[in-house]
Order: sequence, then structure tokens, then C-alpha cells
Amino acid sequence: MDNMQNMGMGLSKNVCKCHHHKAMPILVIVFGLLFVAGNMTWVSWEFVNMVWPILVVIAGIKKLVMGMGMCKCC
Repeated sequence: MDNMQNMGMGLSKNVCKCHHHKAMPILVIVFGLLFVAGNMTWVSWEFVNMVWPILVVIAGIKKLVMGMGMCKCC
């Protein structure tokens, strides 16, 4: 087990608690769910085509604003 932690397998250590580092993985998940919902016809493609650019703009604004005040781990 110690060998696995030395190789980077121990995920409990050195985990960043900053919220802005979670934005991109969450955005990828939301994109995936949005396109799956469009393919499954849970939502219309017009809705998908309207929402995904809004998500990109929101993510860009958040990244821009959060980048101005660097956190302790950056």
C-alpha cells in the first residue's frame, strides 16, 4: 500500500480543496449529460444548442474572475 501511495495512487493526500479547480471536471460532466439528454430526446436539440454556449461563457467568466485572486495552492 505504501508503494502505491508513493506512485501517486494515494488520493487522500494532497487533494486541493479549492472550488475553482473543480469547475472544468464539472463542466465536462454537464456537457456530457446535456448531449446524452439530447440524444435520448429527454430535451430538444434546440435547448441543447442554446445551453452549451451559455455554459462556456459562464465557465470563461468564472475562470477569469477566479484567476485574478490566486488561491493558496496555485
